[in-house]
Amino acid sequence: RPTNFMAMVRAEYPIIYRARALALEDYVAYKGYLARRAAVTGPAGERAQALYLLTRLGDGSWRIAGCLLFRQALDS
Repeated sequence: RPTNFMAMVRAEYPIIYRARALALEDYVAYKGYLARRAAVTGPAGERAQALYLLTRLGDGSWRIAGCLLFRQALDS
C-alpha cells in the first residue's frame, strides 16, 4: 500500500522524505545489483549519498529493490 510505503520512508529515510535537493548520479554495480547513486541534501542542509538498488521484473521494467544511505560519498 502506498500509505505504508510512505510511512516507512518518512520514518526510516527522513533525509530523503524531506530532501531539499536530490541529484541523480551514475550507475554502479553493488553486491550483484545494478544501483543508481544520488547526492542528497536534507532539510537542515545535511548531506548524504543514496544508493538505490534496482531489480528487473519479468516484464522488463525496473523497480527499486532497496535504498542504502551513506553519510560520506562512495568511491566509484
